[in-house]
Amino acid sequence: MKILLQLKKMKLYFQDWGLWTSNPREACAFSTLTEALDFLRRNRLSETEFEFRTWNIASEMPA
Repeated sequence: MKILLQLKKMKLYFQDWGLWTSNPREACAFSTLTEALDFLRRNRLSETEFEFRTWNIASEMPA
């Protein structure tokens, strides 16, 4: 299971700096929720602008 960051307003997934994707397979994946939160805080991104999505690698589908 991987954690993805999805921008609430646009429903796009974070891929890399300045890059967003509608395809969860192309998104930057975090191993844990803590890792994703640390990334947001370290880069001064607002937690309220993002939703956390889990990605089930076995089924290749967002949960």
